[in-house]
Amino acid sequence: MGSIRGFFFFLSVAGAVGLAARYYEAQIQIVENFAAADPVAVSVGGEAATVISPPTLESANDQQGASDQQKELLSYRDGLNQFPNPSSCLIFQRLSGLPEFRLRSLARLRAILACPTAEGPKAPTWSAESPKAATWSAEVPTEPTESLPAAFESLRTEAQVRLAERQGRWEDYLDLLFKTVTDLKGDSEKVNALRRGLALAREKKLGRLAEKFEQALFRLAPRFRKPIQRSDTLDVGLDYLANREFDSARKYLKKVFEDSRFSWESRKKAYFAFRNSFKIEHDKQKHLKVAHQVFKWLLQQKDWQPSFEAGIYLARALWTEGLQTQTEKVLSETEAKLKKKVRTGEIDFIRGRMAAEEGKDRQAIAYFETATKNSSPASVLAFKAQYQKAWSLFHLGRYEEASAEFARARSLGKEQTDQVRSFYWQAKSTQKAGHEDQSKSLFHEIISDDPLGFYGLVSYRDCKESLPPLQKASLPMRTTEAKTSDARTTDTRAPALSATLPTGPSAAPNPVLANSSSRILPVAASKPTLQTKDRQMIADLGFVGERRLLENYLNAITENGNWDWENPDGLEILRAYAHAGLYLPLFSTLTKMPKDLREDLLLQNPDLLFPQEFAELIDKSAKKENLESELVFAIIRQESAFDPWVRSPADAMGLMQILPGQAKAVGKEIDIPFEQHDDLFSPEINIPIGAHLLKQSLNRYQGNFILGVASYNANDRAIRNWLKTRFRDDPLEFIEEIPYEETRAYVKLVLRNYIFYKRLRNPSQGLTFPNECLSNLQNFKTLTEDDVVSR
Repeated sequence: MGSIRGFFFFLSVAGAVGLAARYYEAQIQIVENFAAADPVAVSVGGEAATVISPPTLESANDQQGASDQQKELLSYRDGLNQFPNPSSCLIFQRLSGLPEFRLRSLARLRAILACPTAEGPKAPTWSAESPKAATWSAEVPTEPTESLPAAFESLRTEAQVRLAERQGRWEDYLDLLFKTVTDLKGDSEKVNALRRGLALAREKKLGRLAEKFEQALFRLAPRFRKPIQRSDTLDVGLDYLANREFDSARKYLKKVFEDSRFSWESRKKAYFAFRNSFKIEHDKQKHLKVAHQVFKWLLQQKDWQPSFEAGIYLARALWTEGLQTQTEKVLSETEAKLKKKVRTGEIDFIRGRMAAEEGKDRQAIAYFETATKNSSPASVLAFKAQYQKAWSLFHLGRYEEASAEFARARSLGKEQTDQVRSFYWQAKSTQKAGHEDQSKSLFHEIISDDPLGFYGLVSYRDCKESLPPLQKASLPMRTTEAKTSDARTTDTRAPALSATLPTGPSAAPNPVLANSSSRILPVAASKPTLQTKDRQMIADLGFVGERRLLENYLNAITENGNWDWENPDGLEILRAYAHAGLYLPLFSTLTKMPKDLREDLLLQNPDLLFPQEFAELIDKSAKKENLESELVFAIIRQESAFDPWVRSPADAMGLMQILPGQAKAVGKEIDIPFEQHDDLFSPEINIPIGAHLLKQSLNRYQGNFILGVASYNANDRAIRNWLKTRFRDDPLEFIEEIPYEETRAYVKLVLRNYIFYKRLRNPSQGLTFPNECLSNLQNFKTLTEDDVVSR
């Protein structure tokens, strides 16, 4: 499974339309969660503040005094559930004619998009005598107004595009279509839109617009340029490579690095891309062959630093394949030819790692010391060499020395993760040296420094202490007077956000609206307040399920001021992102906050960091596979951050990042209908299949948590090799020895997530560290290939 790594490809609007009916059935609870909370009273700044529950269908229709506004919001939601089917046309048409309806302008745009006629919706079908009836106008506002904020620009532009197309105003249509391209999430969606626009412009003989689309297309995707100019050759090759058209990519890349008329930098870039293409295609033999050719070529050209980097690249590739003899040969050649030209600390570092892998820790220490001398004192390599020296001393049982060396590594670490990792093993070395009181003090310091992290949690285990109950002090959405002097009372008929994070699905009811971004919200210094009208709009958009528009609206609010995320208004914004299932911008914001602020905020509101979306579906799938729900939550949290629409560069898709090939086989096995790869964006399909794949991963390793979780992220061949060359009796030591940085971090974070989800299920109770997650590793000390069923 491909875990979330910072690059995501989101489903386009056009691609999502066909999923609307199927996907909504799995998502029907999304906006219902906004109606989950009972009215509660809280104290904010010493003042009583009433939280008004959002309306349920029953309360809106059956309770005495239910407001017309609530009924119309429910009607809008119903129309959005049916959108873009024409059946939603009359709903939005009617709502757009109600002068008092708060989302009237949005209903008007939705009607234009949903209704099939050229002019817009047909005449109203309800009674003309109705006092709330109004004349329909298909005209779309062209400037932001109070009733149509600038944050809704994208929807307004979509409506303008639809009208221009229906009315045959092709110049307007193409100008507007060009404008929408920048809002598309992925390059493939942008390319398709530009190609459609270019074809139409040529068909309608609109030369200016054809040139405009053509230039934009060629800049984004130069492979479509005809004829291809010599100056475009490198860009064309790289473009083909990005689109995994390997034969075409290599054809153009080869033209560049073999032609001395191209610049030296262009030739190097082309050859590196040519080499990497075989790695991407998983052609290992060709990859190693070309990597060796690149190394020799650079040496011949006497470009020393790139030559050194190419030699290290080749050595690491050979080492990964278990070819130690060839690895040492390349390292020796690189050292002999370049030791007087560049810093060669990386060579000794690799030798040290190879020696440690073979159990030759004394030899490894010498290599790591040499690596430190031959590297820049402030470099990442200096930290890595110092850390590995301490690690080898630890393995030799020289715990006093190891503790001192881990302390030095901690001082060299630039990243907080490197610092706390070194600190933990410093404490562990101190403990093993027999200094119990001192080590316990260090572990407590780690708990204080890293309360939300892996090492903070395992430090409780080392102290033989239970994890304390989680604090439950989440601040709810306020709907009464704000604390500012100009505050106005919110309309108590408005559906407020619930006081607690919903436990069911939290994405748009219509997949057309389900795209999200990974933008980073500003972390703040000044203290703006949330205006009544903004709070009202956030509540309305969240309740009806306008997820994309809600994200835009929240983004616009945060961009207009720096927020104090600890005060009720700042926390309200964070919770609004969470309610809408917009976890990527939420997590990015949390990451950018000062460490102390972030940890205080999340200890008070852990559900912001550990969502419990799709709980009913997860519980059902986990029970069927005899899994703990908390483990499924933990995997989803790490794989997709609960975004159903995530798609990795390797085509792993959806909540549990499943490859279509896997889904097809498993779908048949467990009787889950799977017809096309887009089905994996449906939680009803993705979660049961993912739970079954997770169970298979655990079964391959007799239920062992560490190996089963690692198997969900990496391949079994790699895991067998780690068990053969890096086995440690202590499970935590084994985790630290996982050579793939991504998988090592993945196992730690899934275990961290799992523990927090267990705490969230019983927040008022303490939790004994789940030692079962770190047991039974001894059973795999002599694991053979026959002991693991290959995927």
